[in-house]
Amino acid sequence: MKQRWFLLMLNTFCVLLLWGQSPERPKKEIPLITDVIASIDKAQGWTLQNNGEWIDEQNKIPFKNYAQNKRKGGKYSLGHENFDNINIRSITINNTVYSILIIYSRGGSYEFPVLEENWTKFNVLKYYVFKEDKWILMFPNSTVFNKPYAVNTDIICTGKIIDYNKESYLFEIENHIRQTIYQQERGNTNLIFAAYPIKLRDKKYFRFKFYEAINKPEIYVKYLLEYNWEKLFRNFYYEINFEDFEKFVGKIGVIEPSKINNPDYYLHFLNRGFEKFKKEEYRTALQNFIKASMVNPPDSALISIALWKGKCKFNLRTFNEALQDFDDAISRTPNTFSENNSWILAHYERGKAYNAIHDYLNACEDWNFSLQNGVNDAYDMIKKNCDKTSSGMLKAINIEKSEKFFEKGMKKFDQEDYLKALNFFESSWKYNYLSKDFKIPYYTGVCRFQLGDYVRSIDEFEQAIKLEPDTFNPVYAAWTDSYLMLGHAWQKLDYNEYACEKWHKAMTLSNSEAQDLLKNFCASYTLEKAAKENQLETNIETVKKYAAAGDYETTAAIVITGEDLGSDSTLTILSYRGKARFKTGNYKGAIADFTQIINKGAKKHTPYYKVLINSYFNRGTSKYFLGDLNGACLDWRKAVELGLTDPTALQYIDSYCKN
Repeated sequence: MKQRWFLLMLNTFCVLLLWGQSPERPKKEIPLITDVIASIDKAQGWTLQNNGEWIDEQNKIPFKNYAQNKRKGGKYSLGHENFDNINIRSITINNTVYSILIIYSRGGSYEFPVLEENWTKFNVLKYYVFKEDKWILMFPNSTVFNKPYAVNTDIICTGKIIDYNKESYLFEIENHIRQTIYQQERGNTNLIFAAYPIKLRDKKYFRFKFYEAINKPEIYVKYLLEYNWEKLFRNFYYEINFEDFEKFVGKIGVIEPSKINNPDYYLHFLNRGFEKFKKEEYRTALQNFIKASMVNPPDSALISIALWKGKCKFNLRTFNEALQDFDDAISRTPNTFSENNSWILAHYERGKAYNAIHDYLNACEDWNFSLQNGVNDAYDMIKKNCDKTSSGMLKAINIEKSEKFFEKGMKKFDQEDYLKALNFFESSWKYNYLSKDFKIPYYTGVCRFQLGDYVRSIDEFEQAIKLEPDTFNPVYAAWTDSYLMLGHAWQKLDYNEYACEKWHKAMTLSNSEAQDLLKNFCASYTLEKAAKENQLETNIETVKKYAAAGDYETTAAIVITGEDLGSDSTLTILSYRGKARFKTGNYKGAIADFTQIINKGAKKHTPYYKVLINSYFNRGTSKYFLGDLNGACLDWRKAVELGLTDPTALQYIDSYCKN
């Protein structure tokens, strides 16, 4: 009756123009997924065959059919499932640490499946992303032996890559993670981790299995019911020594909530960060320094933590992000000798970051300050980049020298000696750091591109684009090549959508090569670009038609194609889709739509303020159906606080939110 009551009330939701917010597109530098922090290379796979016999193979779960296990070659060499390696990486987004479980395995397919002929092998990886603190449940500190359990990892996203490119697959995974988080949408798959710690006499083992399930509570809940846990290990599982699995989880470095109030807990992560930094594992070091900042470190440690976060990002060549951390360190007031040393070093390191983005004036000022305060390494940086008197001032502009260095650079460039050309172009830039000529950063970027330094080439091309010449300038046509090269750099980093975006921009500027690039690499992008405006209006009419007919399945499946999620047309679709998603039981999808409205906000006395209020109420109802009663109550109360006068909301709060 409660559910029917809710659904009846939801039919009265007002469908108006809604406010929304488009997900922020992250600026790509390099993948910030960590190095491998924990891995499993060996585990015995056990299967109960249909002849009643248990058999095992290393890193493979044999077939249940015993006859299949006797056959060799083709798919029979793979077993029911297999793995070459299971490893853990992590990534931090918006101060939340996510664990990335990656399973590398072997796969294949037949050209003629029925005849089982012409078998082709390929490598496969599957990845699962979930909040890192789930490991506390997956491997609790207090182990109860000889009793199985199951944990809902509540995965953020998952994916499968066949014949993955070792140079680019981390980009692909990170792109997927960011897109999922920013768009606040989950996939159709969930992952259940089943575990069975075993103690036999003086030996201890850890049995485990990953179960994929449809991401609907009514589907995956069966794995989480205690009376089903024994069944999860009835037919097959992997087995490893308990101590090995304990070490595996220990290497992940999960933040333990019980220790956060310990004033020395941050040192655990700080020291791990130092260790990884020395090994030049900068991404993993950065994750540990971020964790150190998340566990209530004392004020006396904040300068040092910010300094080391910046040093990691500098070595990862994310210079603008490094500057933010150095600024954070420098903005604080040192109170001890140790803090003061870190504070001075932050100036020196910030100078290096400024220099990397060609801000030579600020670089020399920082190095001069650090030299005066005892950082001897600053002298070499000043000597190389600033004036010969070591006063810390930037080298005087010398246009003649700048032009000579540029000419030398072009000669080496024409000879395809890109490394020497790069050095000459950078010298040209230093002697005319106020130059408005796009050619200096453009050719600097091309050299970096040719040397395989695609990340930094992007910075150079973007700088060249900022130095746009007048439309009537003879070099204007050459300047548009900056967009072409910027697209090529994004393409090398497997950011094909960004590449097509830049090439499309070049085409609008009448660049003759851009059309061919779009034709060869961006066919789908071009078609979508051309169709978006007309398609959007058509979708609005389609949505209204299906909603009026009560066809909520079709309405919920509508794809929003508008580029601007804040536009009237797109938000009208969003309003219908949110309601339809609820009607079809896609409560998470409905929450995502209502959340976009709430994030945008609306001022009082505007037509959309009532919509904002209703969105809180609607989202609360959706949360209720997902079992999130606390979240539902918070949203219902917020709706009333903002002015919702519907007595139903007050009745819900009175009935379900007594705490």
